[in-house]
This record gives sequence, structure tokens and C-alpha cells, in this order.
Amino acid sequence: WLPRMGLFGQALFLQAASKVEGTEALMLQARNLILSRGQESAGSLMLREDSESSWHWWLLGSELRSNCAALSAFTGRYGWDASMNELPMKLTRAITQARGNRYWWGNTQENLFCTRAFIEYADRFESVTPDLLAQVLLGETKLGETRVTREQGGEVRKPLTPAQAAEPAAPIAIRSQGKGRAYFTAALSYVEKESAAHAINAGLETKRVYHVLRDKTWVPLEPPLKLRRGEKLRVDITLNVPSWATYVAVEDPVPGGLEPINPDLANVPAGDAALAEGGSYAFYHRELRHDSVRFFADSVSQGEYRMAWIGVAVATGEFAAPETHAELMYSPEVFGNGTPARLTVTE
Repeated sequence: WLPRMGLFGQALFLQAASKVEGTEALMLQARNLILSRGQESAGSLMLREDSESSWHWWLLGSELRSNCAALSAFTGRYGWDASMNELPMKLTRAITQARGNRYWWGNTQENLFCTRAFIEYADRFESVTPDLLAQVLLGETKLGETRVTREQGGEVRKPLTPAQAAEPAAPIAIRSQGKGRAYFTAALSYVEKESAAHAINAGLETKRVYHVLRDKTWVPLEPPLKLRRGEKLRVDITLNVPSWATYVAVEDPVPGGLEPINPDLANVPAGDAALAEGGSYAFYHRELRHDSVRFFADSVSQGEYRMAWIGVAVATGEFAAPETHAELMYSPEVFGNGTPARLTVTE
């Protein structure tokens, strides 16, 4: 029956099997079935529940409750190999983000299973108060060091010259002296040449398509993008999300020759305001700025989401349209980049 169970059942089965001698093979099978449901990134792990077993209202079931039951199973002392050590941390991070800035989850079942899982995680991995000195190395070169306690962490930054960036990649190493457990994240910021830029799918996929309004009809606009001053351009953005995610941000840079039309302003004609409305209901918050248009969602399920904004060509010249960027705000290692373009506006 184990393969036919949902995530919640498999997690409880694994917890029960750990209490019985001679069940190592069953425990390994249950663990592998659970992990096959995972969507993992460098810093988080979220497990998918079966759609038919997830939303039984009479049991207050939810995907989050199932993930918390799995976290309890993963924090048990099962003697697994060292590769399992990061998974409880990643799952804990995803569950914490799902709670947001509240002190509770969605219902009593989630409160029970998630609170218990957090207690078990803390007892196993965070029972010692951290007080340590961390050294950061790039290859054999020391970049810096910082002290880490429960109250505060630290940050080490290192700018790279073009010559250093062209050298063979060196691994980042972190060595610590002291006691307790600390968590770290590493990020590399860079800008690609337009000729070398390409779309990136690092957990999210985003695409951008342009249409120009001519003779009251939206006409697809293919690169190279050419507009006449005063014409309206519709920018359609598609975001593909492979699994449930929280705090998703999408940013589309505005080329210098365009000005976004804000339908909330009183001086915007009714026709233009109607054109500028629309988009996915999940991305309920939108910011229209001179330099970029941004969309935000607290949580999204697996699927495809569409967003759009309208701009009017206000200045002539040739302008850069940098790539659209989507990311999980608190897990920026999960992101997606589109491709850049060039926009030419004439009289």
C-alpha cells in the first residue's frame, strides 16, 4: 500500500517504521517515495501532495501539513547518510516562508504538525547556541571572516575585476571555529554582454512578447523592435512555476523611450486605462515605475501565469530593453531570466 499513499500517509508510515526493528528496507522505500515528490533548490525543498488526498476538509488536510509531517520524519535519528543532513534545513525554510509574517499557519492541523516538526528540528540541529568565527575562502584565497551568534550574522563581499572573472572558477569554502550551527547563502551578481545573453531557467521560466497597437489592433512585434513616437506597446509576460512557491517577484525593466500607462491615475483616458488592466489574479500587487514594472504574489501553485503592462513611446532614439527577471524573494537562487532586446523609436 505504501506507493498508493499520499505524502501525508507516507510521512506517517516512515515515522512509524522508525520505531520498529528490522524495517530498514521499508524506511528506505518510504524515504525515496517522499523525496521523489520534491522540488529542491540550493536553499529550500517543497514536497508535492497528491491532489486527491490533499484537501479533505473533514481532516483539515493540506499540502503544508503533509510537508510538516515529512519534516518530522526527516529529523528522526535514522542513521541516514550525510547527504540527508541538508534536506531538513531546506524543508524547514520552505515551511517558514509559507507561514509568512504570522505566528500561526492556516488551521489547527497545520499548527500542530508544523509546530511539532519545528521543535523536533530545533532539538536535533539547534540545541547548541551558536557562537563561532567563520572564514570565507575563494579557492585558497581568504576573502574575509565574520563572527556569527544567535543574535547576528555577518556578510563578506568581494568585487571581481574582469581579469579575475575570466580565470577558471574556484570553489567557495567556509570554515568555522566555535560551536553551534550557522546558515549561509552565496550570491554572484554580474551583467552579461547583450550578444552573449541567453534565457536562464533556474527553477522559474519567464518569456516576454511585444505587441504594438495599430489601426485598433494589437500586432505582434518581432525583433528588431521598431515603434513610432506616440504608439502604444503591450508587453506580455509569461511565468511558468514548476511547483507551489511563496513570495514571487517579477521585474520587467522599462526601455528609456517608453513610459508605462498607469490605469489608476485620474488623468489617464478611460480607453488607455482599460487597455492597461488585466493579468493573473495571483499577482495582485503591481508597481509601475519609470525604470521598471514589477509584479508580486504571496503564493502561487504550479502552473502558468500571465502579466501585462502598456507603455507609450515618448522619446525617439535607440534604447536597451534588459531581460525580464523573476525570483523567489527569500530564495533568490530560484529565478528565471528572459532575453534582452533593443527598441528603436522614430518620429
